[in-house]
Amino acid sequence: MKQDCLRCLLLLGAVSIIAVTIILVGLVQEWTNEKLGVVIEMGLALAVVGLVLLACDWNALGPNVAVHHSTLAVATALLIAVPLGLIIFALIEWEPITGLVILCIIAAGAPFLAFGFTGCCFGSVVAYAIIMLSGTMKNASKIDPVLATRLSILGIALVLVSVYMPVRKSITLRRIEDWTGMVEVDPRSDEFRERAQFFAESCDLRADKYPFRLGIVSLYRTIGPTWEPKRGHLFGLLFHGTSWEGAKGIIANGFQLPDYPGMFGKGIYFADSPLKSWQYASREEAIPTPCCPALPCCNRGGLILMSLVDMGEQRREEQQANVQLRGYNRQSLWACLTCQTGAYDSVVGLSEEQGGILRVPEYVVYNPRQARVDYIFEVSTEPG
Repeated sequence: MKQDCLRCLLLLGAVSIIAVTIILVGLVQEWTNEKLGVVIEMGLALAVVGLVLLACDWNALGPNVAVHHSTLAVATALLIAVPLGLIIFALIEWEPITGLVILCIIAAGAPFLAFGFTGCCFGSVVAYAIIMLSGTMKNASKIDPVLATRLSILGIALVLVSVYMPVRKSITLRRIEDWTGMVEVDPRSDEFRERAQFFAESCDLRADKYPFRLGIVSLYRTIGPTWEPKRGHLFGLLFHGTSWEGAKGIIANGFQLPDYPGMFGKGIYFADSPLKSWQYASREEAIPTPCCPALPCCNRGGLILMSLVDMGEQRREEQQANVQLRGYNRQSLWACLTCQTGAYDSVVGLSEEQGGILRVPEYVVYNPRQARVDYIFEVSTEPG
């Protein structure tokens, strides 16, 4: 029922984005007197890009993020991209070389401001393609107006994505204590001290394997409905490193199976030490740019989730990786015919000391309902 409501809200958001695009395109077209066909083409292209961004967020970050944050970010990006696009159209018609130079600068600069050096490289490739295809270096008077329109739409679509990503990110992340179902733990409380001690002991468990240490910046506890492991099942408190957006998606929608398999198939991976989880936790850092230097106050540490994991019956993987693992379906016909011979609820990848191939062990479950998040640690690295 909740999923159906979210789909309806997402559909409403998609319709709203299309409506906003139409209104913006109509208004700016009236101000600039641009050709109606060109305006419609650009509006349709940007609306499609916006809808693709929504669909990607729904799949990657879950329905809550897509409905509550992505739609607003797309609308904000459209408010910038649509007027900018029509202004560039007018410039290209008035002075082709000037207009296309400005378009190339925007196509290279916008991704740099949004994504740093990687974005700049991609934007530069697009800008180079615009220059080569337009033929402005040879004879500006022979620029094909249809080609110029297509190139302009490509550049403006890139601006839309470049504006959308940081806006969505800032809306989505904000402060962890503002996330639904999260509360910050007082650093002076017994709860904080107990969890910090468990965290430190878990780090010490594998300290000889890593050249760094982790320090706790903040601790957050989940509140709301919980579940308990099945009676008789083996369970434990394990760690899961993820990005800030990934953590918000997990808090909002629970764990989700990945699109691509890991070493032991498409499962949710955990570790018994935060040091191993750290390699999957991405920091939120301000991107330094010539016009906006990075501020230390904008930097945030990485996130490591402490989760209660119902391991059930374990399957031990010793000698090699097995990307074909998908978990065991106890309700299948094969399970009934074989009386669940070989059934398992989780996989344990063994370390070299245990006879396996991993530096440190890892734990995998294939049913998202076997894990719940209890705490989120915001952590930073310290010298080893």
